[in-house]
Amino acid sequence: MLKKIVITIFISIFFSLNVVLASPKEIICLLDTSVSMKDNDPNRLAPDCVSIILDIALSEDEVGFVSYNDNVQCVEPLGSDRNEILNSINSVTYEGYTNAGAGLEKAISLFSNEENKERYVLFITDGEIMLPNDADTLNSISLYEKTLQEATNKNIKIITVAIGGKQNAPDVNVYGSDKQKIYESNTANDLLQIIRQILYDDLGFQKISVSTGIIQNNSIDIDLPINANLLRNVKVLITSNGLLNNVAINYNAKDRILYK
Repeated sequence: MLKKIVITIFISIFFSLNVVLASPKEIICLLDTSVSMKDNDPNRLAPDCVSIILDIALSEDEVGFVSYNDNVQCVEPLGSDRNEILNSINSVTYEGYTNAGAGLEKAISLFSNEENKERYVLFITDGEIMLPNDADTLNSISLYEKTLQEATNKNIKIITVAIGGKQNAPDVNVYGSDKQKIYESNTANDLLQIIRQILYDDLGFQKISVSTGIIQNNSIDIDLPINANLLRNVKVLITSNGLLNNVAINYNAKDRILYK
């Protein structure tokens, strides 16, 4: 007797309409790549979440990437080729100390002065600010706080995801200011759900739920319940409450890119 495959699929569409266009966004993804992230993110889910932001951002949005440990390690300016940004994300290693002040300062420096654009820093960290000596640590804390104020003055929104929650780094950390919005991810495994919430609630990507279904005979068919003539571009995010292995997707579109 064949075992029935039953997996519920939730499909969401990130889209923009020709008739209603959201303001273009500038998004800098800032990633803590210090050695302590090895313990707090052993499966490297944080880089995966940065990749999701890159995938979902629309073509008119400009995305950049900064990573840091002792100092800034990688800089991909706004508008960089997205494949190059993805390569940089996938190449990060967790090592060294944690100079959050330098990381945030570099991220803020990459934004334009165009007032018609919404500007965001999405910051994923385990929260710690720690350098080899107390003086450097205090300087990094001071720089971090100064840069938060600069971001506020420029109407740049800082969204911080704290892996392990605020209690992970109770003494010397990035959480001492109300000039950022903080999400607490108790474990790295909570990151994906938090990133989805940020996409919808903070970055303002539009989402509609298309369908919920059950895989039978190893397939599920979904049609967009929208007049295709109104759509300029569509990104489909498929998630599941079970593990999906060897997923193959067939679809019809004028221009298409498949991310796996």
